[in-house]
Amino acid sequence: MPVLLLAAIVGALMIPQSAQTPVRAEGEIAHPRLTYSAQPRYTDAARKANIQGIVELDVVVLADGNVGDVRVTKSLDKVHGLDDAAIAAAKQWKFRPSLDRNGNPIPVIVTLKLEFKLQSSDGLPSVALRAPVLSEVPADFRQDARVFGALGVQSPVLAASVEPKYTSAAMLAKIQGTVDVDVVIGPDGRVARARVARSLDAVNGLDEMALAAAKQWTFSPALEAGQPVPVLARITLNFRLH
Repeated sequence: MPVLLLAAIVGALMIPQSAQTPVRAEGEIAHPRLTYSAQPRYTDAARKANIQGIVELDVVVLADGNVGDVRVTKSLDKVHGLDDAAIAAAKQWKFRPSLDRNGNPIPVIVTLKLEFKLQSSDGLPSVALRAPVLSEVPADFRQDARVFGALGVQSPVLAASVEPKYTSAAMLAKIQGTVDVDVVIGPDGRVARARVARSLDAVNGLDEMALAAAKQWTFSPALEAGQPVPVLARITLNFRLH
């Protein structure tokens, strides 16, 4: 065999996975499974301009589950920064990578739709949910729930929220901040389980108040193939003194 040809073959075999050409996740190539999502942030200029809508992105999910290249395929706002905000959010998403026929992880291209929605007139939060970091969630808490934002799952929509109440002790201590709560939203749209994911105050009762409020939130349930399914999500509840 000619030396140059042999060298070319050896070089091809030594190409790392990260250099593989990504293929679109369709047909026999399964979509990667979402494990963490970040919501895009409004810019002040876009908020003042009352811009709402969806940015569509083509995203390369690498063989390690991280996001590589991101390209806007349907722009919403190039002037006030929402396209850039969508790209920045998408680059924080994490996945369980797609596998080839031999079970090896491969880079794939998927389409993401990130929505920008201003607070509604009824006062409900515009973006109330996000995906938790799965490594932080006990397996028995998640059980059979899908992860918020997973491909193929239509996200639940907030129907009613309850603001957490201050305890007298926390008010006297002038404690302010946020509590992150993981919830499993059942097929009926109600919160089936809730746990404190990031504490603010375990002494004066604000963590417990956050849990009590979160358990009263209701949703239009998540759908998969048109059927209601349980979904694991994370919400942030605010405590602000006036």
